[in-house]
Amino acid sequence: MIKRRVVALLFIVSSIAISSSELSFAAVKAGGACTKAGQSTTSSGKKFTCIKSGKKLVWDKGQVIIKPDVTPIVQTTPTPTPTPTPTPTPTPTPTPTPQLIVIPARNSATAAPVATYPRTIAIAANCSVTNSCPAPTSARIDLWEGCHAKVEATLQKQVGSNWIDVAQATGWSAIKSCDSTTPFRPFTTAAITNGTLIRWRVYAPGAWEWFSKPKEYSVEVPVSAAALAARAALDKLASEPVSTFVPTSPCQLIDQITPRRSYYTDLSAGFPKVRTRIKSYGNVKALIVPLDFTDIVGKDNPVTYFTPIAEGVNTYFNTISYGRVAFDFTILPNYVHMDFPISKYGIANTVGAGDVAGYRKAILDATNSQINYAEYEAVYFLVPKEMPMALMGWGPAITAPYQVDGGYIINGATGGADMYFNEQHGIKGATWKWMAHETGHAFGWYDEDYQHQSASLGNWGLMSQSWTNDVIEQNAWDRYLQGWLEESQVGCTSKSSLATAKVFTINALSLNNGEQKAVMIPLSNSKILVAESRRASTLDNFGRTKEGLLVYTVDMTIGQLGGGYVTIRRPGSTSPEFLDAALRQGDSVTIDGVTITVTTSTTNSDTISISSR
Repeated sequence: MIKRRVVALLFIVSSIAISSSELSFAAVKAGGACTKAGQSTTSSGKKFTCIKSGKKLVWDKGQVIIKPDVTPIVQTTPTPTPTPTPTPTPTPTPTPTPQLIVIPARNSATAAPVATYPRTIAIAANCSVTNSCPAPTSARIDLWEGCHAKVEATLQKQVGSNWIDVAQATGWSAIKSCDSTTPFRPFTTAAITNGTLIRWRVYAPGAWEWFSKPKEYSVEVPVSAAALAARAALDKLASEPVSTFVPTSPCQLIDQITPRRSYYTDLSAGFPKVRTRIKSYGNVKALIVPLDFTDIVGKDNPVTYFTPIAEGVNTYFNTISYGRVAFDFTILPNYVHMDFPISKYGIANTVGAGDVAGYRKAILDATNSQINYAEYEAVYFLVPKEMPMALMGWGPAITAPYQVDGGYIINGATGGADMYFNEQHGIKGATWKWMAHETGHAFGWYDEDYQHQSASLGNWGLMSQSWTNDVIEQNAWDRYLQGWLEESQVGCTSKSSLATAKVFTINALSLNNGEQKAVMIPLSNSKILVAESRRASTLDNFGRTKEGLLVYTVDMTIGQLGGGYVTIRRPGSTSPEFLDAALRQGDSVTIDGVTITVTTSTTNSDTISISSR
């Protein structure tokens, strides 16, 4: 019984093997006879299949069999696999998201009446002249520049025309910004009278010596924690790169001049507005500090004289912002009499000449303890109208930080005789127009001409021409950059969408309403075409200038005084100041393939057709 079962099992296994579609035969050759179509076998490294050829069944040519490289499996006692230390998942860099700024309603900011500072500011007489200087107290004095190894160092002071040693270095401070091979600066302790010229001598005896630049010594007042926090916040704003801004419209072209920003980035034609500039919305607290000098004495009552100027500046910005920003001015009640002649700083009559920063520092050193500058967002140091052009013929905007008790001054202006020159030569309101122009820089706007030598935009705004009785309202692009025009008001249109002409009706830029004020067309990622309707207003006098549709381009790759704002003239325009450049009904111009035609002009609007080929 057992034997018969074994035979039966062998038969079953053999039957399974034979029924397999793959059989193995010896010496199979291509073309040789086979018995069943579809059978296959392997021979000499090839797989042969039985196929029908005519009426016969034969083996095909065969296919080479590629054998996998098999590694034998060896059974071993497994070694425990250590648990790997998880690799931290890197935190992805967040993608900036658009910061949607809610633009305040029109007419939301109203200026307070011009105020008078509550007390008189008097500068003490120079104690060195009256021999009343208090005895100096001992204080730590650090070298203020350079990077050195630890060699020999001596603090010196100037006495007459000679330099004398005061004290040897008592220690060395490591400076983070210095190279690791020479990372130190010396310090010592000494009693020095304020105003004394000092310098450091760093040397290797008998080998070499180096002298720092001399500077006037003044006791450094410790900075409060609040002031340090304010500076840190300002540092962050000042250094915020352009890349953090995410446009919410194709017309918000990005600034191409200063992608990396700092305190010395003060102006921009492109987005975003420089973060440390005067805010675009709300009430701006501003202070006027009237100054006179030993050689130029002010004769007017400062509050009476400067109030109309302050009101003019406020009216200008409140008007062009459609009531979204206002200036609350305070004026010191008397001239602050400085104890030096203005000629000391060599500012003279050439733009860029003299030590303006040193002049501002002298003012702050003398007044900081009596004026709470940190309360104000803009500060103006203004000289008397008696100032001659030869002594101080120019005065620039303030756009870099100056430390004061409790904070910083970073916006405002320093007045010179140029503030009064044009008023004395027939330009109405030239004093406040000068101050409004410099305040425009404090808002972040460029001078919109070429090198103060030739017009590129022409007399179409305070930043291109402030000494005029004609048109001074600032253009639509600059208002858009400040956020004073909403997206619905600028008619942002792509060039590609103009294959079929589009029609727009543009309301006069000067009118304070919610209507469309411009059409803006990006010509590239760095250049925009703007069309705006210009009509007479409380600020714009069109006596010489002709009303119409102003068409111009703004180039984000061209910086201060580079002529990046360019007016496109109407046919037949010849005025060097572009007074006749605005398009009138029936006029047409083409710029980079975009054609703009004025089809209808009314008292307060222009209807235009725009197409692109």
